[in-house]
Amino acid sequence: MTLLDSLAALGVRVGELVDRRAQDDPTAGDPLRGLLVSPAMAAEVLHRPTVTVSGDDPYARLAEPGGDRMTILMKVFDLSPLDVDLLLVALAPDVDRRFEPLYGYLNDDVSRRRASVALALELTGLAVHDPAARGRFHPSAPLIAGGLLELEDPDRPLPSRSLRVPERVVAHLLGDDTVDGALTGVARAGETGLRFDPSGADGTVIAAAIREARLRGTRLVVGPMPERPEAVLRALAGSGVPFETFGPGLDRHARRVRPTVGWDDLVLPAEPEAMLRELVVRARQRGRVLGDWRLLRGGGRGHGVVGLFAGESGTGKTLAAEVVAADLGVDLYVVDLSALVDKYIGETEKNLERVFAAAERGAAVLLFDEADAVFGKRSEVRDARDRYANLESAYLLQRLESFSGVALLTTNLRANIDDAFTRRLDLVIDFPFPGPAARLLLWRNVLDGAPCVPDLDGALPGVAERFELGGGSIRAAAVTAAYLAAARDTAITAADVETGARREYAKSGRLAAG
Repeated sequence: MTLLDSLAALGVRVGELVDRRAQDDPTAGDPLRGLLVSPAMAAEVLHRPTVTVSGDDPYARLAEPGGDRMTILMKVFDLSPLDVDLLLVALAPDVDRRFEPLYGYLNDDVSRRRASVALALELTGLAVHDPAARGRFHPSAPLIAGGLLELEDPDRPLPSRSLRVPERVVAHLLGDDTVDGALTGVARAGETGLRFDPSGADGTVIAAAIREARLRGTRLVVGPMPERPEAVLRALAGSGVPFETFGPGLDRHARRVRPTVGWDDLVLPAEPEAMLRELVVRARQRGRVLGDWRLLRGGGRGHGVVGLFAGESGTGKTLAAEVVAADLGVDLYVVDLSALVDKYIGETEKNLERVFAAAERGAAVLLFDEADAVFGKRSEVRDARDRYANLESAYLLQRLESFSGVALLTTNLRANIDDAFTRRLDLVIDFPFPGPAARLLLWRNVLDGAPCVPDLDGALPGVAERFELGGGSIRAAAVTAAYLAAARDTAITAADVETGARREYAKSGRLAAG
């Protein structure tokens, strides 16, 4: 039985109750019914019979078991059949507005258009004085503790309190898997679970994250943990949700980037883009291919995916890493290699281990930008410094092989990377310097949301042809052009764009033609 079928059954039940009330209600036809209490209405309410129940299962089910989301919700949140019916009664006005006036009538108050506790129990055939029935609304009961049902009007007696189902729960039952709006900016759904940043989160937000993970049937990846994590840990420990936490290890040695880009932002030839998409497939399917299909190599190799992005500065390597992280639904951490390399023997390895371990726990994509410094060719041993530098490289080779996450490395010159390391890579992707056609696309992409004069698009092909700039430099030139236009309070002109491009040329010591 689907949710809509269950609501249809509830509609029949509500209609029957309205008919019974109308037969004995002397004010049934009064247009002011529910706005005032007449003597006749007071007498009817006073003599209204108390609901009596008998038997072990006194009510007829509204929602029958099936394969819909309500049934799955019942299992995940450990709901009883009564809980499911109470939830259905409460969410009916959020799905079908015809229930609003009916509930107003049955509540004897046209302004109260949601089911009250008393009405919900009456529709399920239970008495409001039944301790077991009232217990379904206790703070520790599954509906309330799980965040599936809220009790409004705290100053009213329990039978009169209105029931509300949070919109996220209603949306989930209707098939919407969008992450709860209360978690915007602090949670993201990905292949490895629901990533949640508890920094500054109060109890309400933490509870919303736990509920979101339960609705999705996935684990929570929580971090970086605050300095005083007791409240977060208490909430997680009692939630029944599998979770992993990680400390500030990544943030100490890496810069977090929350991806805001997608595949449409990339301007690449077909082959490197296809290899990038293959890298995402490898990250998603590694458990199946390496585990279920038993294609994992021996020697302690992990389930990780390691890729090398090679190309000149400004060719889109960092942007591509951000796109990969966005597709996988995780954060990108750009590792600061200068902060990792330590002059004291053994400290570099310890710093790197902290980064790798935190990335594995936190389900993040690691980006070693300009990785030549640590992953470069090992030198001939002339002194103790050379020997320990080579030991660091050997450790990196070993740790990357056992890594279970996604690690990406960039280099401006592929030949600088050690051959022994290159053989252990899953993919090596070359990023060519953009030609005139690609540069034109880059210019148009970066200026797409900015106010431009009508004839600018016609001038961009000439700019793209004359100024040989990479994607990063084109973005910087466009920003310069935008500031020039903003200073005049006008749209961006071709002259602004050309000025920006000339300044990027000047940065690199080149002279622009023309």
